[in-house]
Amino acid sequence: MGTVRKVLVVAAATLAVLAPAACSSGSGSGDGARVSVLLTDYAVTATPASEPAGKLTFKVNNNGSFVHEMLVVKADSIASLPLKADGTVDEDAIPEAQRPGEVPDIGPGKSGSLTVTLPAGKYILLCNRVDGSISHYHEGMHTDFIVT
Repeated sequence: MGTVRKVLVVAAATLAVLAPAACSSGSGSGDGARVSVLLTDYAVTATPASEPAGKLTFKVNNNGSFVHEMLVVKADSIASLPLKADGTVDEDAIPEAQRPGEVPDIGPGKSGSLTVTLPAGKYILLCNRVDGSISHYHEGMHTDFIVT
């Protein structure tokens, strides 16, 4: 076999192995698709903002100056979430099946992760902590996340 042909065979074999991974948003580690979540004072950003149903791993980074958390809540909108008098979400009033998971108490500059299997639907990623009299949720620490 000539040198050029060997190079072409190796290149084709390499592409056959790498092409499926390049088309997938999954991590390749069995953790499902990865979603990067950035927490700041007072915002939540998810990248990407939607993923197909199935196993998802949320990689959460706190770039804020306060301790934050990240809860996943299945809800049509933020307006549909029950609130307490202090402006936080009343987690106890939400059925457990609609609260698939959370990453609790992430210090400034720290990170955490959460792997869950989510069915299709609308979700909200939020921080429900209170510092003094400041409700992080009430200050805007939430974002929509869609599972298709």
